[in-house]
Amino acid sequence: MADCCNCCENTNNLGCIDPCGIQWASGVGVPAGLAGVWVLYIEFNRRRLSFENDLAEGQQINFAVGCINPYYKYKAYITKPDGSVAQFTIDGNIYDCFELSTQLNSAPGVALNASAVA
Repeated sequence: MADCCNCCENTNNLGCIDPCGIQWASGVGVPAGLAGVWVLYIEFNRRRLSFENDLAEGQQINFAVGCINPYYKYKAYITKPDGSVAQFTIDGNIYDCFELSTQLNSAPGVALNASAVA
């Protein structure tokens, strides 16, 4: 899948999720000094959706996405308040982008289960 942001170095495939009622949960809190507006970008078909969350230090990095189109493959990434792309440590690997597919009656939402964010 094309990388529209030209920012992806390591992409984590999140598998297939249900396209409605999506809650995006990182599993980690906002690091010291990075409070502010975090943005989840989801890209498909040369379009980019954005979901903002104004987060305080220590607050979980989560987003309420709602519904997106079923039967698509998406690329997603999260930016920090300074505009740089967040990097999440998951199972000892560092990921800056995520790929997911949507299909009706699949797993509800995204749980990154990250151990750290930079």
